[in-house]
Formats: sequence, C-alpha cells, structure tokens
Amino acid sequence: MLAEATISRLGSPTAKGDVKMGIFSIFRPTTSDEIYQRICQKIVIFSLKYATEKRAPDIKRGASVACEMAYLFLHLVDRSAFNILGSATRDIVIDKIAFLVVTDLVGAASDEGTSQDDRVAMANEMLATLNSRSKIYSQCQSILGDGFPSRGSMAFAASFFIHRALGLTDQIDFDEILTGKRDICGDEIEEFPDLRTIYHTAIYIGLELKEMQFEKDLEKLNG
Repeated sequence: MLAEATISRLGSPTAKGDVKMGIFSIFRPTTSDEIYQRICQKIVIFSLKYATEKRAPDIKRGASVACEMAYLFLHLVDRSAFNILGSATRDIVIDKIAFLVVTDLVGAASDEGTSQDDRVAMANEMLATLNSRSKIYSQCQSILGDGFPSRGSMAFAASFFIHRALGLTDQIDFDEILTGKRDICGDEIEEFPDLRTIYHTAIYIGLELKEMQFEKDLEKLNG
C-alpha cells in the first residue's frame, strides 16, 4: 500500500511523453525510471482501453472507470514488487509508479481549462482512493476466484467498484461482502453487476495481466 502522502505539484503526463532514443541506446541497460515508465504506460493504456469498452455515459464516469481498473493493477504491481524486491524497495517502487499513473490519469480526465490546483486535488483524491481500494484487495483470497469471480476475489470487488463508478449503485458499505466475509442478503443483489458483467471483467483482468507481465519488468530492478 502506498505511503500516506500527497502530491503538491504535477508534471507532464508520461504515457504520451516524447521518447527520444539514439540508435545506440538500445544497447545500454534499462534504467529504473524507464522501467517505472513502462509499467505506468501499461497500466494507463489498458485501464483507458477498458473504460472505452465500457462505454461510460460521460467523460467523468469514463475516467472513474479507468481509475478503478488502474487501482487494481497498481495493487497487483504492489504485491508483485513485495515478492520480487522485498518490503523496503517495494515501497519506493510503488510510490514512483503510482505517481506516474495518477499524473497520466489526471491528464486524461482534465481539459485545458483545468487549473493546476484542481489537478493536484484530483491527484490526491486518486491516491487516497488507491489506498482505500488496496485495503479491500489485500483482504481478498484470490485475483479471479476459484472457477468464477465470486465474493472474496479481487475481480468481484473491482466489478462492484466499476459498477459504482458508472453510477449504477451508490452503496458504499459492502466491504465485508467484497472481501468474502459475509453473503449478499436479500435485495442487496440488486446493487451488484450481473454475473455476465462480473465474468467479462474477470476475463479482461486475466488476459491483460498476461499481456502486461509486470513481473518481468520488476525483476529487472533486482539487477
């Protein structure tokens, strides 16, 4: 989980940044910053891709959907970084990657008229939400569930958060359901996405994790 910190200044988005590479630079070792950038780009691109596929009713909700997917991917990078790099290095790595991702997502959600103060406020709200989501995901038993993304899987929890980001529910007190600590009771079922939607979200998460291969990037930081 990210350290309790805030952003006071944002730089330029990274996913659309210029990459200037000389012909001989392909032979030099990849720097840590380049690895952070690469992981950031993967998270942002696949999160925005998912939001586009969900066809949110407006830009604000589309940005919220992209953020929810990014929060899950960041948590999974955090877990992998802990396993590969250890606790102390993990803290440094995930803070840097999260800063880059949030900067890009703020850029995607803003227009030319958005002030620097508003952008900073958006970034700090995203970081706070990331920490909140990580607390939920850290209590889940698996990423995709056992055969189906049911209660207690990260895919199930992410599906609910995305459902809420789309404005399809306003419920906020379902943490024990999301982490598998209690069943869905009675009319609560109406506040969750249908099984088909949950299943499709889980498939997307599984396929994109295989595509992104965070572990290979993180292992390069061990050299």
